[in-house]
Amino acid sequence: TQLIGGWISVCNNCGLGFDKQERTVNYEKSEKIAVDDKQLKLYHKYARRLMPILNSLVEEHVSFEPSRKIDILEIGPGYGLTSDYITRKLSVGKYYHYELNLNLKKRLRSQHKLVIDSLDEIDKVDIVILSHVLEHIPDASGYLRKLLQDKLSENGYILLAQTDHSGFIPTHLPFLWYGWQLKEHYYHFT
Repeated sequence: TQLIGGWISVCNNCGLGFDKQERTVNYEKSEKIAVDDKQLKLYHKYARRLMPILNSLVEEHVSFEPSRKIDILEIGPGYGLTSDYITRKLSVGKYYHYELNLNLKKRLRSQHKLVIDSLDEIDKVDIVILSHVLEHIPDASGYLRKLLQDKLSENGYILLAQTDHSGFIPTHLPFLWYGWQLKEHYYHFT
């Protein structure tokens, strides 16, 4: 598939795309924010519609003792919308936000969210959430393996979200879709 800035090879069996670009984005030093406040309001509107789906999936598949408070780690929380909505349905003890983008990290802190600067700051948690994160990690399987080993408690859950290039976000909110970004992504999910 030819795109602006290069080519992506897509596997005919699994649909995963790969490219040979050098990554130029350093998230730990980046201050760029993807959307402005007007676009963020629209994002919130759609997030409110989508979160009941996420919550019903969590309620259907994730189970803990009813009186027990659970700890959650969200990697790459962006604007913090998931924690705004998912915590309404779960009995949450601590909800850790691990964000590399400097401005998003400041924004999360200004919302009084619990932001950590390193995964070493926390012990094991009951749920790990990675929404639109894996495509940014050079060794995604190694990263997941380390999270499962070091950060996820026994009988914990890992929630992964990836956008289908023909799915909801690229179709209805194209300004939010990071799609096949050759400068930022190592993998291109379909």
